Amino acid sequence: MTVIEKPDEESISKLFEKYEEPVIREIQWDLTQLDQSFEKPECIGEGVPVIFDDKDRIAMIRHTGPKNIDYWMLPMGRIEFGETVEQGTIREAKEETGLDIKLVTMPAIHKIIINFKNFQLIRWHFIFKAKIIGGSPEPINKNEIAEVSFFKPIPNFSNWGEVDKEWIPLAISDVMKQVKGE
Repeated sequence: MTVIEKPDEESISKLFEKYEEPVIREIQWDLTQLDQSFEKPECIGEGVPVIFDDKDRIAMIRHTGPKNIDYWMLPMGRIEFGETVEQGTIREAKEETGLDIKLVTMPAIHKIIINFKNFQLIRWHFIFKAKIIGGSPEPINKNEIAEVSFFKPIPNFSNWGEVDKEWIPLAISDVMKQVKGE
């Protein structure tokens, strides 16, 4: 069974009109060791803002939580039904970083194909370059996120999961290629 989490075609067309057509990548994640399943989409994708401060450093969040979770990653989160891709991305950035952001460009969409033991999920990730317009770097949900810090360059964190080691640098690279091309 396959579940696809992406916005409708009209919403995607509007994004392409506003931000120009992005690079679209298909990325496979092999999580066949996990027995995961649901029968319908839980969201319309994920917003991934690559947030730059005034020193061109990139915001990263340190996730913490149950099962001794403790790792750094880009802020990101599910875009809820009824939200636009932009609204969901801005909301998630605020919840995870405490920052108010402006989405500047959308250089890439990553179609993440996650293969579970008995189920396949295709979730679209919308990668944005974003700049800070307000707020302060303090996560709102401290049960999941311990801190927000800015990095340049991005360290190779030793506790990144296998998929993050590949995917996070690729998302940042997609934004940086566009920045250099400006």
